[in-house]
This record gives sequence, structure tokens and C-alpha cells, in this order.
Amino acid sequence: MGYDRHGNVVCDKCGEPKPSGPYAYCEQCMHDLRDKTWKVEEIFQDIEGDPDNVNMVIPPEVAQYLELGEGDQIRIQVTETGLILSKDG
Repeated sequence: MGYDRHGNVVCDKCGEPKPSGPYAYCEQCMHDLRDKTWKVEEIFQDIEGDPDNVNMVIPPEVAQYLELGEGDQIRIQVTETGLILSKDG
């Protein structure tokens, strides 16, 4: 979550003022992110020497939206329409 020079909370993506809350993005930027589609190869990357497994790479804008930092745990829910990622704890 960012702040302008007057100490008001602003969206980390567009810099517009936003209501305080748990997310770093304003409603419009959250909507834009929720509607975004990624290609499989952007999310899942082969592991050299391990043909049976892949690495899941969380796009930087999603990590920023969830306010993830190194060592944070995430919760992944599998639904009929896709995956739901959330910060755990």
C-alpha cells in the first residue's frame, strides 16, 4: 500500500487515491487484475532435469496485489473455474 505526499493511501499500481483496506490496489486496478488471463507457460515453467514437475511462478502484479513477501505462505484453492490464491495468515 502506498501513500502520497500528504499521507493519503494510494493505489500501488495507478497511484490514485483508494479507500483504506487490506489490498494495495484500488477497485479499478483490482478489477483489471481479476479479469486478466495468463498463458500456461507464463505461470508454469519447466524445471531443468525434472521432466515430471514444474515451477509455479506468481506474476509480479499478483504478488504485489496480495502483498506477498519472501517467506510468506499462500493458500491455493482449486475450483471449477480456476485457482484462487490468497495470502495465508
